[in-house]
Amino acid sequence: MQMKNFLLRNWIEGLTFLSGFLNTALIQIYAVSVSHHTGNMTRLALSLGSFDFHSARFLFLSVLCFFAGSFVAGFLFYDRVFHLQKTYGLFLIGFSVVFLSLFFLDFWQDLCVFITTFILGMQNGMFIFFDGILVRTTHVTGYLTDAATSFGMAMRGKPNEMRRTLFYIKSMCFFIFGGIFSVLAAKDYVFLIASCSYLFLGVVYFILRRTKENL
Repeated sequence: MQMKNFLLRNWIEGLTFLSGFLNTALIQIYAVSVSHHTGNMTRLALSLGSFDFHSARFLFLSVLCFFAGSFVAGFLFYDRVFHLQKTYGLFLIGFSVVFLSLFFLDFWQDLCVFITTFILGMQNGMFIFFDGILVRTTHVTGYLTDAATSFGMAMRGKPNEMRRTLFYIKSMCFFIFGGIFSVLAAKDYVFLIASCSYLFLGVVYFILRRTKENL
């Protein structure tokens, strides 16, 4: 059981790290956030208010692609019960193939953003439950509130909440570490790095499934 929890925790942290990597990379390359969309919706309002319909269309489609990806995840994992099912690993390997295609083929810039946003929407919508926490691996803004409220509850005499606080803080740190790595990495190889990373995380997931079967 300890090995399973160790692998699952590291797998989640890897997904969060990769989200931070992709979000920072696409902000640098395309000036748009892809892992969360509060800022994009604010920019959408600004674009509409200033009658910049070209930018508004791009931002609206970015948000819509994230929504569509999350919709697909919700459609497939509708029972909201976290099992180590094969589909999760196959998704990650599929993401790897898509990013490898983006690296080798000369896609339209906006399409690269929309595809990445769709994939991160699917990833964030995957039902992952760990240690009593519903995990979101691309959108860590909410974790700031969750970490603070859990810490406040821990200070009021609920020591178990401290474990959740540490989980939220670690998740935010891994997102930041992914962003730092993105700044240091070669921009021409962003999609190749993403492809290799998703393939690695897919393999880790299948190792995790095998570990569970052997327990």
